[in-house]
Amino acid sequence: MEREINKKDVILGLIMLSLSGYILFGSNVIVGDSILKESILVGRADFYIKFLAIIMILISAALILKAFGVFGLKNKETSDEPTNNVAKLSFVALIIYGFILKPMGFFASSFLLIMFLSFIIRIKEDGIDLKDKKLVIKSLVISCAFSIITVSIFVYIFTNWLKVVLP
Repeated sequence: MEREINKKDVILGLIMLSLSGYILFGSNVIVGDSILKESILVGRADFYIKFLAIIMILISAALILKAFGVFGLKNKETSDEPTNNVAKLSFVALIIYGFILKPMGFFASSFLLIMFLSFIIRIKEDGIDLKDKKLVIKSLVISCAFSIITVSIFVYIFTNWLKVVLP
């Protein structure tokens, strides 16, 4: 019996692999001074992003291996599952966030990202119909408030406590 390759997982894995490779090995992806007087690895501005890029490389490699059936999963187990639109929208939102971060700045782009993500998660979890304007507006207001509070806390922590210059 021949193994079927899950092409969507392979494509997604390759996109994630190339994006994380660019983040990890690209010059001028993250530029900033060390938060500590000594330039140790953990204190550098790019440490956290490069650490996440390494984790993303491992996850994308696992996804590609899973798509080829290396982990012993039958294709039936993965291909019959309903697609998760929240995960797809989140992935697209993160890619867009990467492009708008520098031109719009940290506060505005992070506000939009967190508001969008909390809105789509809220819509899915609460089962809100997009035709019900009242519930959609209520969800948008809650997502907006959550986003403002979250981004404000991040900005305060990074600028005042960690002394990191945000983009």
